Amino acid sequence: MLLLAIWGGGLNVANYLIQPIGQLIGAAGQIKQGNLSVRVVTSDLVSELGVLGQEFNKMVAELESKRHQLTQANEQLESRRKFTENVLAGVSSGVIGLDRTGNVHLQNGAARALLNVEKEDYLN
Repeated sequence: MLLLAIWGGGLNVANYLIQPIGQLIGAAGQIKQGNLSVRVVTSDLVSELGVLGQEFNKMVAELESKRHQLTQANEQLESRRKFTENVLAGVSSGVIGLDRTGNVHLQNGAARALLNVEKEDYLN
């Protein structure tokens, strides 16, 4: 009977340890799939596993925030690029935009006509 009680207590301790680790593994799999809104339950904030879960949630929240910031920055850059192209399309003079290394990154129709090239011929 004592052996059965010890065995049952051991199973309870094992479940207590395995469940949070299983949640972390499951959440990590969802993050790998691109789901940054996933969080783990951190009901036990005193143990190392509870602290690990809490820190995991903080890390995922920070990743989610950074991804949102990058998405917004990319949308803003794309909007500026389209605006610049629209402005340059109305300019009758040939305009070519270069980056710091001398690569063409922007050209208007007048520049392409003057140089007798297609847009894809110069853009990197």
